[in-house]
Parts: sequence; structure tokens; C-alpha cells
Amino acid sequence: MTKQDKYKCIKRKLIAKNSRFNIYFDTLLLDKIKIKDYLIVSPKVKKNNNIVGICIIPKVKNKFGLMKSWRHQLNKFVWQAPAGFAERNESIKSTAQKELLEETGLYCSKNNIKSLGSFIPDSGLLDGKVAMFVAKNLKRRAHQIDKEVGVNKLKFLTKHQINKKIKSNEINTGATLITLMKCFRYE
Repeated sequence: MTKQDKYKCIKRKLIAKNSRFNIYFDTLLLDKIKIKDYLIVSPKVKKNNNIVGICIIPKVKNKFGLMKSWRHQLNKFVWQAPAGFAERNESIKSTAQKELLEETGLYCSKNNIKSLGSFIPDSGLLDGKVAMFVAKNLKRRAHQIDKEVGVNKLKFLTKHQINKKIKSNEINTGATLITLMKCFRYE
């Protein structure tokens, strides 16, 4: 018996859906232990390598752009990078370019969007990975951002300012933290 035989989904039940996601309760078999009602959120659009969304850090000189955005599920504002889910008719870089423009009013060519890899946001919940990017050579395209729920004005911070906000737990969203770490380490 292989490991895949010991660890598998033996039943999937669709419990809800909307235009972007299917939500399932899975029954898992994990080394002879049955687990029922394991929640999976499965985006309807998946790109190569199971990429379902993006997180992009705009960078100007040695400063990194973050937004203070409203998170209704927490009932508070959080610092985060522009992010979003992929659409059927666009590449992952196009998604990054679109989200950057929609959420910040900034534009850059695809040649100025550098990949930082991908990560699994929560392997036990979201069925997919998030691609990370840094954007350079930015141009202001819009004076006002699109009306995105909870998105506020972009602020450019130094690495020192960001590290202080991380230490004080002001920056604590997973996608933003991981993408910032990749920017600081490899950019």
C-alpha cells in the first residue's frame, strides 16, 4: 500500500457555491482514520501549478507599498499588499497587473513584474496556491482606485518601518508577510 492509498479523500459533498468558489465537506481517510466534514474552499479558476490568486508588492526605490484595508471577518483594518484571485481570461501576471491597478492606481508593464514564487495559504482550507510578485518602474494610471471593498490608500514604507509594524503585529496577514519576506530576501 502506498502513502497515497493511506491518505486520500474518499467522499466530497458540495455544500455551497458562488461565482468564484465551490465549498465542500470532504471525508478523508488518513492512515485508517476517517475524518468527516473537512472544509475545503475551492476557487473555480485555477491556473498552471494550481495557482488561484496573487499577492503583489509595489516597490519604489527602497520602499514597499502596503494598504490599510478593512477585513469584515475581523471587524478591523489590517495592513496588506494588493492581492486577488485569477480570472479565466487572464494570465497570472495579468492578474497581478490588474490587481495592482485596481487597488492602487499604479501600473507597470509585465516585464517589470518579477515572480517571487508561490505559497500555499492554508493547505487545510484553500484548494490552491498564491503567486507572489514585486512590481517596479510604476506609473500612476488612476488618481483614484476602483471601489474595492475595504481598500484604502497605498502607503510606501521602508524596510525598517515594515519590520517595526511586523514586530508590533500591525502587519499580520499571511500573504503579505510571506511576500514581504520574499521581497526582502530575494529582491
